[in-house]
Amino acid sequence: MTTSHGARRPTIADVAAAASVSRTTVSHALNGIGKVDPRTRERIKKIAAELGYRPNLRAQRLRRGQAKAIALASSMPFAVAGGPSRLGFYMEVAAAAAERALVHGYALVLIPPVQSGSALYSVDIDGAIVVEPEEDDAAVAQLRERGLPYVALGRPTAPDDDAPYVDLHGGRVVELLLDHLRDQGARSPALVVGAGTRHSTVDARAAYERIAAAYGWPPIVATAPEDGGEQAGYDRCAALLAEHPGIDALCVLVDAFAVGAVRALRDGDRRIPDDVMVVTRYDGLRARTCEPPLTAVDLGLDRAAADAVELLLARLGARPEAGRAAGPREAGPGEMGPGAGSVEAGATEVGSGVTGSAEKGLGETGRAEAGATEAGATEVGSGVTGSAEKGSGETGRAEAGSVEAGAAETGVTEVGSGVTGSAEKGSGETGRAETGSVEAGPGETGSADAAGGAPDGAPRLVLRASSLRRPPVAADGMRPGG
Repeated sequence: MTTSHGARRPTIADVAAAASVSRTTVSHALNGIGKVDPRTRERIKKIAAELGYRPNLRAQRLRRGQAKAIALASSMPFAVAGGPSRLGFYMEVAAAAAERALVHGYALVLIPPVQSGSALYSVDIDGAIVVEPEEDDAAVAQLRERGLPYVALGRPTAPDDDAPYVDLHGGRVVELLLDHLRDQGARSPALVVGAGTRHSTVDARAAYERIAAAYGWPPIVATAPEDGGEQAGYDRCAALLAEHPGIDALCVLVDAFAVGAVRALRDGDRRIPDDVMVVTRYDGLRARTCEPPLTAVDLGLDRAAADAVELLLARLGARPEAGRAAGPREAGPGEMGPGAGSVEAGATEVGSGVTGSAEKGLGETGRAEAGATEAGATEVGSGVTGSAEKGSGETGRAEAGSVEAGAAETGVTEVGSGVTGSAEKGSGETGRAETGSVEAGPGETGSADAAGGAPDGAPRLVLRASSLRRPPVAADGMRPGG
């Protein structure tokens, strides 16, 4: 039976009476704790559902000393973090993070750009994900002052910041873009980045300088203020083209700057891509709706955001031994970077049915979600399949056949109606890229890297008109249509 509108809400005492058990047994059964016979647990859950019982979340939080909420914060201004109607990089991360947090019973609090003030002092949260923190990041400073745990989406660049992080592969992204420009005939490409210390800027400059030296390109790097948005990109690129008229390609990492660069090229009577090619880092709304559409990179933000949630919840679960390896190693595609008390880099494959986190209440024993693998269970591409690290008092369990070892690192996919080159993931399975699999969207050009598709979660190049001077080469060496 269920309660009618306006009737008294059933209490835990009502459930206990109906099930002929104690209130403690009901509490343990509904919260998945204690030693309750599985058949009794299911019977209590069924009775609670029939009565329409819902636990008092506020009382639970007070009793456990938890807010059951995590924050998503960044010092990145909306001028670059948002797009049209503020739907951009930050909101794409927020949507995926909120979905994953809710699976674990946590709410996501979206904090507007934190540049100063007290944005993070007024919210009741258990911890936070900081998106691409700068070296002297205001969001990180406020979290540290409150003594709250946090993880980063994007490698922290502050020398003293050892927070766990999910790598967004800033250097690899630039390598993909610059290699593509060279394949399309670029001999004097310039790099335009934000005037800050985020990993995407720091790693991009290092990668560009290394590649420019290897190819004999004249190194041309320019910066623009993030809070200037598209106009800052326009102004800086217009000046750059005047200073260096021989530039034949622009690698403009911030998509807002890239849209401004396109306007500057048009106003300067430069044809795209014939005279100057343009590429950008983030395959978002700006890149897709620009005219011409911009070649960009699918950063796998939905998976990266979910990974960050799992990493933060693992910290909140206080499992210092879970997933810890003998020594640090570089994070692979979509993997998590090391930090104090964190899951080791590459240790957890999230987004494939592996959660690696345990929700713990005060005095409760952490447990993995049904069908999940404990943190540290899987290392991708290392030839290790189905191994599990056991945390304190926990049993690790690996999903059978969850990893294809040795997946190719390089990925190139088409623009279009979905990410190709990856297998559809079944329940509890890890998706892997199909070698050389590409499907072009309507009116768009597909391309596959000769080495094959990228593993799920790795950055993938999305080719569009802004950089295509010649037909792309498919995996078998044949040009599409030829």
